[in-house]
Amino acid sequence: MSLEYFNLLIFIGLYCFVFLEFQNLMIKFKSAFIILKHLVE
Repeated sequence: MSLEYFNLLIFIGLYCFVFLEFQNLMIKFKSAFIILKHLVE
């Protein structure tokens, strides 16, 4: 197993992790925004 291939796998893994975390944050932000909207109205 070459070092370049290993680095590529780590990069892809980190990218997927960051992407999933970002999606979770967006979902939490949207739900918080909806709750705030209901409180304001």
